[in-house]
Amino acid sequence: MKKQISPASLRVFASIGFLCLLHPSIVSAQNPGNVTGSILWLYGSQANANGNGITTNNWNDASASGNDIYGNNGTSPIYYDNATNDINYNPVVYFNGADYMNLLNNTGLSSGNAARTVFVVAKPSSVTGNQYIYSYGSNPTGQGYSVGTSASSGWVSGYNDNVTSATGFWSTAVPTMMTNTYAGGNNSALALFQNGTLASGSTNFTLNTNAVYYQYFDFFGYYFYYDYGAVGAEAWNNGAGGFNGNIAEIIQFPTALSAANQLKVTSYLAVKYGMTLDQTTATNYVNSAGTVTWNVASLPKYNNNIAAIGEDKNTSLDQTVSRSVNPGFQITVSLGTAITTPVSANTTAIPNDKSFFMWGDNNAATAFSRTVSFGVNSYYAMVRNWQIQKPNWGDQKVTITQDDGSTATYFLVATDSAFTNIVSATAMSAGTITLNTSAIPNGGYITFAQIIPLPVTLASFNGMTTKDGNQLTWVTDGEVNDHYFAVQRSIDGQNFEDIGQVPGMGTTELSQTYNYTDPNPVMGKVNYYRLHQVDYNGWATNSWIISLSMGDVAPAYLIYPNPVPTTLNLVIPTGLDQLTTEIYATDGKRMYRQVIIHPGSAETINVSRLVSGMYFLRLVGGDGIQKTLSFLKQ
Repeated sequence: MKKQISPASLRVFASIGFLCLLHPSIVSAQNPGNVTGSILWLYGSQANANGNGITTNNWNDASASGNDIYGNNGTSPIYYDNATNDINYNPVVYFNGADYMNLLNNTGLSSGNAARTVFVVAKPSSVTGNQYIYSYGSNPTGQGYSVGTSASSGWVSGYNDNVTSATGFWSTAVPTMMTNTYAGGNNSALALFQNGTLASGSTNFTLNTNAVYYQYFDFFGYYFYYDYGAVGAEAWNNGAGGFNGNIAEIIQFPTALSAANQLKVTSYLAVKYGMTLDQTTATNYVNSAGTVTWNVASLPKYNNNIAAIGEDKNTSLDQTVSRSVNPGFQITVSLGTAITTPVSANTTAIPNDKSFFMWGDNNAATAFSRTVSFGVNSYYAMVRNWQIQKPNWGDQKVTITQDDGSTATYFLVATDSAFTNIVSATAMSAGTITLNTSAIPNGGYITFAQIIPLPVTLASFNGMTTKDGNQLTWVTDGEVNDHYFAVQRSIDGQNFEDIGQVPGMGTTELSQTYNYTDPNPVMGKVNYYRLHQVDYNGWATNSWIISLSMGDVAPAYLIYPNPVPTTLNLVIPTGLDQLTTEIYATDGKRMYRQVIIHPGSAETINVSRLVSGMYFLRLVGGDGIQKTLSFLKQ
């Protein structure tokens, strides 16, 4: 069957063939997944275009084979590198169903029934009919090979054999990684994967690809030969079966890759394009050396919406901003002090090779439906948590933001998934936070929250010993839905119990004064007191702690929390004229000193600038009594 080509198209082909002789394709020392031997490697930034939104007429092959592809006049696709069109902020080439590009060389392409492995990352704009993403050969004689979509199913076709997945493999506007491996030979195995998950296959598949399909033309008395393949359309039918959507990457190997090598390539593509690999068969993520970077077996509840930023030089990966491409609520992480997209615009350097900052979530609800406490504040937190892994990561500043529509105002970091051991609670600005990744421990957890407004503004809380017991007095500057105050006592400063209750004033803007007398303080001990305020919806907050000495005991000094992340709280004897506070490192170096005149019963020290480790706090009261306490800075 002879194909009709216009004289204008002939001139384009002739010019391209001449330019190919003068300008060799780009050859890269890098390899996809660091797996050598690829015969085709097309990715977005290798598409030569004049800028974002401009048509591109050639797409350089980054493999050593030089299988570049070229557009025709009027059928060239559009190159995009912007946050709207990119896949995980990486550039794409957009085909509208009529655009396509020609493969005019066939160096090393698998022919006949030879083995092959092909990877495709694409995002269809529609899922109707048969759409060819990549094809070559001579299908009219049963010698074509193609991968693409059959409606919403994944589809591999060749030599009158087809493998088609179940529906739902492709979805409109959803980026997907499609892989197929063919073992080679007649009646051989062909497997089709979606994001690393086996989607379909055949044990008796046969390919017989004609990799040197050509036509000849009478061109000024000479014959003009060309090899033929296509990206974005059916190679053998003048661009029929056009793909409608974005293509980000196509990779071909002339072998059926081993499971280990296939995982290297799929891990590279998954990190680059924000895709979650198959978790039904516990598929780990690995770097280009095959070292595990995300171990799904050890993270059984957090293998959802996995994404990462990181660098792996052997596989040409420098992902400086990322988010999961899965639908639903996601977070975006960007190197630097702002969310900078696309990747090409974020030039922040990653110091370590084969290093990653990775996250995955527990797929729980994003409603603020649980209460957690840190310091004197309580928070409505998301039930959804994200676990962080930092394989070979060099800590540096990142910016993290939540999807539009979230009303979270605080960013929480904890060492446990229940958030009972919170490391920090930091206010966000417009739903975004910038921090050094050293603030998030490897294997730690993050989530988003809203601070619970304090229903009571406590202006003062003091106490004194009297013949009738310990008298407590507190003053509020305003109350909202204040139900009651539970007065609590402790003799160790850690374990408190209720000893009484005082009704609140509900809602008022006026100052209120409250009194409570503990008629039975524990004699010969330091008695610690705090107020456990409860509002009408059941939420509760605790006040600071005060102490009163009963009998012949030394004045009380107490610090909390311990370990301390940022602020150290001091409980000190009442009535002191002066207090000197000094912090010493374990080598005896003084790190801090402050003299407080007429201190209250509670003071704070900001220790955020101290590095992690053990320290000693020396307290000297105006009465000359000294106290040394140790604490651990997180």
